[in-house]
Amino acid sequence: MGNRWRLVVAVSLAAATARAEAPAGAARPSTEAAQAGARSWLVALRDRLPDRLANATAFPLSVDGIAPKSGPDARRCRLAQSAKDAKALDAVARCLFAAKDFMDALPADFALARWKIVEATAIPETFDKKRAQLTALAKDHTLVQIELTGDTLNYTLLLALRSVGAAAAVSVVLADGKRPE
Repeated sequence: MGNRWRLVVAVSLAAATARAEAPAGAARPSTEAAQAGARSWLVALRDRLPDRLANATAFPLSVDGIAPKSGPDARRCRLAQSAKDAKALDAVARCLFAAKDFMDALPADFALARWKIVEATAIPETFDKKRAQLTALAKDHTLVQIELTGDTLNYTLLLALRSVGAAAAVSVVLADGKRPE
């Protein structure tokens, strides 16, 4: 498999209160609201809290490129999955929770992660295949990049967040995992 591999995750999420589409022309979330929304979703994932994850998810949810590599869930969990409702989210969440390398890279304290806002013109090269999607999302989403250092993989996460009331909700998560050199 070599020293380097990539993992791309596309996850469509948002707060449960935002199950309907955002209105056209909705304002992008502020930097602070976007970082808080990203942190909230990632903490629910890291802490393996399916109820909190469901409350932060707008359906349909799609996950592409993240699944356990081995173990009892490896056969059941496909690289591309979706959930049309909270009941279907349980199966997707189990697969996310079983993806050991990814889950191990999520830090105990997200304040230690490097966060930055990314403009549509400055999307990292590692996400070139998703550039058109991210550029379109950037019109009414705030793009937040997070660098995570894990024991077995280092990750660059790119999350797209949109305004939902006074809060920001995650609508897309892209992850690129690389083995430390």
